[in-house]
Amino acid sequence: MKNIKTLIWPFLLCLTTSSCVYEPPSWTPDGKKIVVGALYNNEKGKEEYQFFSMDVTSGKSQKISQFTEEKNGICPRLSPDGSKLAFLYRNNPEAPQNKMNLCVMNASGGKVTALVELTRDEENSFYTGITWSSNGSWIAAPHFNSEKKIHEMVLVSLQEAAKKLSGEYSQMLPSWAKNENRFAYLVIKEKSYDLCVYEMKSGASKIVLHDLKLPAKHRKELLAFLAPSWAPDNTSIAYINGSQIETVNVQTGERHQLTHGRSAKVSVEWSPNGKYLAFMKVKITLKNPNYGESQSDIAIIDLKGENAKILTSLEGEAYLPRWSPSGEKIAFLFAEGDRVLSLPAVTDLEGQVQFFPVNGDQKIRLAKYEFEHESPTDTTHTEAKKWLQEVIQENPKTKWAEEAEKFLQVLEEDLKKKSSEVPAKL
Repeated sequence: MKNIKTLIWPFLLCLTTSSCVYEPPSWTPDGKKIVVGALYNNEKGKEEYQFFSMDVTSGKSQKISQFTEEKNGICPRLSPDGSKLAFLYRNNPEAPQNKMNLCVMNASGGKVTALVELTRDEENSFYTGITWSSNGSWIAAPHFNSEKKIHEMVLVSLQEAAKKLSGEYSQMLPSWAKNENRFAYLVIKEKSYDLCVYEMKSGASKIVLHDLKLPAKHRKELLAFLAPSWAPDNTSIAYINGSQIETVNVQTGERHQLTHGRSAKVSVEWSPNGKYLAFMKVKITLKNPNYGESQSDIAIIDLKGENAKILTSLEGEAYLPRWSPSGEKIAFLFAEGDRVLSLPAVTDLEGQVQFFPVNGDQKIRLAKYEFEHESPTDTTHTEAKKWLQEVIQENPKTKWAEEAEKFLQVLEEDLKKKSSEVPAKL
């Protein structure tokens, strides 16, 4: 995720430090909307963070949360039936900054109900969000045990008492099996990790694979993207070993490596029909060795390790892919410098990308991005103009409208310049 240069709110530290937020978009069960947390500048030019519901057909956004500097949340995750949002919430500005509550509210907003207090590691931590069980009965959330100096998972139900999963090493990044009461998770050790499965009914854990490779030291930021993914039929798990994607049959232990090459492949996600895996392909260069300073794209590959296809070719970071319920589209987030932060987007399997800016600020940022990165053969600035004209129409008599009008003039001047450079036809 691209480095955010400024401090937003007390708990959400800038990503140039050791604290990061990784929160994938959530699809509604009907596949018509995605729910995201978005960072943007509001009408007063102040940085703000809220939850939004985005209609993928109309492109319209609806703000769900009403957070303030004193009461704010991160990491929204939609329940499997689409009725509720679980998220991390800080509603007491006097409380320590490393304390937050796991909360739920209706998917349309409204009353916030706190479930359990959680702690984060202040010195070397990232938020990886929270996950619902496939039947919506349980929520797994990250928690830092300050005495043991390890990460634990807290399992919370709306009806039952919370459970805590702990051990000698950090236990992180759960992935629930489809329609089964179990999940896979990682046990992070000093130089490697184990892939494990936890059975909710018995409370027993099983190590599926020992000592898998972590990303290289200079790519430590990628640790947040190592969550495993279950096959729809619950027989196999996709996971990351070093910088490559592998699968393992949970019963037989049979393993397959699907990807190769120098680039890092992370954030793997199994398609609903079980035929493909979506993932992030992160370019590793000597010039820009750290994630947030290079480029990542969304890609897919089949289970034979063939027919790999990069779906995005954006100048920036496309990250955290999530399949639509039909398997026809993939939602992700996009970040590029200071111009575009946490921008929701969707691609189809042919690589047609559609952006969903949440307000005028993001539309202007997107217009500037598209102006700077358009194809050399495209002299019309069609997309950039569209975003700017929407800002002027939807936000008249605002600073956004003024900025959009000024940038439209820049586009017109650029078009005149390009027209004058075209040789006249004989």
